[in-house]
Amino acid sequence: MSIFVRCVFFFVFVLTSVRADPDQPQTMKKMITRLSGETVKNDAAAARPRTLYRAGKKYLRLEEEADPNLGWHRLIVMNEPESWLINLEDQTGRHYLDNGPEFYTKAPIFWRADGKPESDFEGLEIGEEKEFFGSGRARSLGTRTVEGNKCKTLSIVKGHSEVILYLDEKTEKPYQIDLLKDGRLVESMRYLAYEAELPFDGSLFEPPKSVMMMPGNAELDAVPK
Repeated sequence: MSIFVRCVFFFVFVLTSVRADPDQPQTMKKMITRLSGETVKNDAAAARPRTLYRAGKKYLRLEEEADPNLGWHRLIVMNEPESWLINLEDQTGRHYLDNGPEFYTKAPIFWRADGKPESDFEGLEIGEEKEFFGSGRARSLGTRTVEGNKCKTLSIVKGHSEVILYLDEKTEKPYQIDLLKDGRLVESMRYLAYEAELPFDGSLFEPPKSVMMMPGNAELDAVPK
């Protein structure tokens, strides 16, 4: 699936929500990630790094690098119940209002070709990896070395699918996560940066004031024209 389509599905999916934290969070997470594997090998845009911020269950910001071929520099900002899908290239965007009744941003890591999260691992989200692998759900694969980096390795198998989480041995932060099907690597996400306890910055979860906004409908125009 192309990164363009991926982000459209991501945007629509995170507008489907459940109840958010009632209080403003004190901290936020920042992750810089890059995809590789069969699903993205023919899509140069998909291999570009993306930056995602999360704070509690209400706030999310996704930054992409500019894509000169599409004329896009996409930014997604979510501050439930409001969301903005923005093209920084031409400074235009669309504003969406989630009608609820409950609100909760979601950021699944692995997606199927039909635009839905991998059903076996739908609860596996960026920024909540260790929680998903916790509570005795995962088995340890010991220590493995990934490109010279020693990692604690955890695995969860469901049917013919498996996800493997590599945690940096020194920091215990996520370093990489893999999706395998029938023992074959399908997709991998590398964490280029992972900061878990940054002070909350509410300005990141508001749209740039310079952007010209139009009202949007998530079902009809998730891809801005």
